[in-house]
Amino acid sequence: MSGLSRRSQDIGTTRPLPLANSDGPRSRARMPFSPTERRLRAQQASYEPWGVTVDRTARTAPARAALDQTFVEKVPPEITDPVARAKAAEALRKAHFARLALLSAKSRRARKAGGDAA
Repeated sequence: MSGLSRRSQDIGTTRPLPLANSDGPRSRARMPFSPTERRLRAQQASYEPWGVTVDRTARTAPARAALDQTFVEKVPPEITDPVARAKAAEALRKAHFARLALLSAKSRRARKAGGDAA
């Protein structure tokens, strides 16, 4: 890979954004960003790399593999058959996402009712 990380090859290089109220590199006056400015800058920083990513599936593959590995590690060691371990890991994965779906539904219901999401 010629010394470059996979990410830098996918997204290219970008220049750092200037600081708010900066009069140049020697400026001492730095005002903090408002929450709205921070959110907008974070969105911009998130969108730019994805805009130049050629293969999104390949870019996210390591994260998906790491998540799948967490479920494999949760399978009890007493289950030694590889096929049974894979089925148990898949069941744990389904339980995880079912739990997230339930929490999401509860949160939406509470928000719709005007209550607290927790």
